[in-house]
Amino acid sequence: MKSTEFLFELSPATLASYKKKAGAEASRLDKEAFSNVDDPKSQEKIAKANKRFSGIVKATKKEFDKSAPKEVDESLDEACWKGYHKEGNKKMFGKTYPNCVKNTNEEEQLDEKCWDTHKQVGMKSKGGKMVPNCVPKESAIMKGLQNESK
Repeated sequence: MKSTEFLFELSPATLASYKKKAGAEASRLDKEAFSNVDDPKSQEKIAKANKRFSGIVKATKKEFDKSAPKEVDESLDEACWKGYHKEGNKKMFGKTYPNCVKNTNEEEQLDEKCWDTHKQVGMKSKGGKMVPNCVPKESAIMKGLQNESK
């Protein structure tokens, strides 16, 4: 019966040490097998060397699997603060965050809307910036009627 040994959670140093020792032994067995071709044990040495080389390949794959970056989508769908808008994503501390950039004056004006019960009638200056002049819909209608009657 053939037994299989699984290696789990080996450090990179342990894998490197195994690869070095197995490589040295495989090379030694290859040299012995091919230097004495008439030796009846040369086929056994070649088989053992091949087994060592396959172990080295497995250890190398395991080492690269551990060091390869993981494709984990840890993007956060967070909304930006008021006055900021999202322009792509940025990566900080191994996580992906939205890249929130402060709005310019034009963007701020576009973000500000009147309530459902109000209507925009031009723009006005408030706090040094231009904002929509929102008036109740009824009074806007009444002003329009008054202007027409004059």
